[in-house]
Amino acid sequence: MIFPNPQAGPPAGGYVITASCIPGCTASIDITVTYDDGTAEIFSRTSTGGANTSPITIELSAAAGLNITSASTSTFYMQIRDAKDVTRIGWATTAVSPKIIFRTPIATGTTFATSYYSEIDSANERDTLDKFRTKNGFVAQTATGCVTTATAVQCHVVFHDTRDLGYGRRMFARQDAGGDATLNTTDDTFAFYVENYQVGTSREQSYDIANLGAAIAQNAIYNVGTK
Repeated sequence: MIFPNPQAGPPAGGYVITASCIPGCTASIDITVTYDDGTAEIFSRTSTGGANTSPITIELSAAAGLNITSASTSTFYMQIRDAKDVTRIGWATTAVSPKIIFRTPIATGTTFATSYYSEIDSANERDTLDKFRTKNGFVAQTATGCVTTATAVQCHVVFHDTRDLGYGRRMFARQDAGGDATLNTTDDTFAFYVENYQVGTSREQSYDIANLGAAIAQNAIYNVGTK
């Protein structure tokens, strides 16, 4: 099974790999772990009576791609778990030589950002907020609520974010029917943006109700960014 991941693979940390053959069988299993830098480790394990093999522990110093392959004369199952909370992050269904692959990012940092935006907005039709709003059909809307036309609905809400960063937020959402040729889709399209307001500058002030007041008043002095 392949887990396509355009971002980094598993985050930095410890991981545990185990395998097991079908109930009642005993099998020798070789597991190869290949890292982004091309280095590889080979582990030999035995599954007895269909039980899990003894664990293979690996450590990633940074988020990265990961290639886990295996070989055995028997059919078996393989999985990888987070060593801390034992959450299963990948698995391969029963096969003679199952494998688990987390894709390596094709680019990182500035290069990745450039590649990403080149792919989703090659004509630079959304590279500024004004162009984003125009391209997605947003119309001026100061009152909260929804505005509906024959082919679209646009909604505006103002709220106090009390469970994240404490901002006062003005959020806009738009749904258009009929798709978008530049996005190669005939499905309805959705677009969102939010204005964030913060009056306080200290940690103690982050959740101040004044942030909501600034958002309601649309006080540009306290607008700390639009996403």
